[in-house]
Amino acid sequence: MITNKEIGRKIKSLRIEKKLSQEELAYGICAQSQLSKMEHGETDIPIDALAKISQRLNLPLIEFLTLEMDAINQQQNYSAFPTIFIKDEQLDIAEHAAILEEELQRTFKPGRPPMSSELNLMAMIGQCYFEIEAYQKASSYFNDCCTLLLNEQKFFYHIDVAQFFIHAAKTEIKCGNYLNALDTLKNGITLTVSNDKMTAIEKLFFEKSQVEYLIGNITQADHDLLQAFYFSNLKEKWSFSSKVKKVAYELELPICKFVMK
Repeated sequence: MITNKEIGRKIKSLRIEKKLSQEELAYGICAQSQLSKMEHGETDIPIDALAKISQRLNLPLIEFLTLEMDAINQQQNYSAFPTIFIKDEQLDIAEHAAILEEELQRTFKPGRPPMSSELNLMAMIGQCYFEIEAYQKASSYFNDCCTLLLNEQKFFYHIDVAQFFIHAAKTEIKCGNYLNALDTLKNGITLTVSNDKMTAIEKLFFEKSQVEYLIGNITQADHDLLQAFYFSNLKEKWSFSSKVKKVAYELELPICKFVMK
C-alpha cells in the first residue's frame, strides 16, 4: 500500500484539479484542519473519511490505497517463507529448486496429513520457480499447498496460511489466469473464516481487492478493500462464532453486515 503522504498528495492534486477548497472538500467529512494534515501526510487517514473523500472526488477508493497496476504486477514478497536450508551461493536458483524437490520427495508421504515443514518446502520450491519465471511450475507447487490446506480444513502452526493463497494467486496472475487467482483467494477466505483467523481474512480480502482492480471490477475491489479494513478494526471486538461467519460467507453476504449498524 502507498503511504499516508502519497495518499495526501493524491487528495490535494485531485482537489485542486476539481477546483475545490479544503473547506468544500472537508464539509460534512472532517474539519478543514484535519484535511490539511491529511494532505500533508501528517496524520493517519480514517478509512470512513477516505471513502467519503473518494466519493466526493469521484475516484474509486481502491485507487487511493493500492500501488499502480504495473507495481502490483511486479510485487513479489516471499519473506513469509522460512529458510530451512543453507543457501549455497555457488548454486543457481534452479539447482536450489532441484535440491528442495529431492528433499520433498524424501519426506512427503501422500495419503497422510502434511506437516508444516512439508508445506513450507513446497512453497519454497514454488518461490524458486517463480524467481526464474517458470510460472507454471511455481503455480503447481503453490496450488498443491493450497489444495492440501483446503483438504485438511484447518490452520497449521508455524506457517502463514494466508500467504500460501496470496502467492498462489499472484502466480496465477503471472500465468494470465485472473479468474483462477480470484478463486484461489476466495478459497483462502473460506478457510480463514471457518478457522476464525481475523488477520488472515484481512490480508486475503486486501489481495482480492488488488485482483478485482486489475481486471476492472472497481466496485467489487472497493467492497473487498472495505471488508479488509472492517476485519482489521474488528479483531478485538469480534464475538460471533466461526459457524455464523462461515454461513454469512456461503450466503455471499458481506460479513461486516453482522456487526455494522
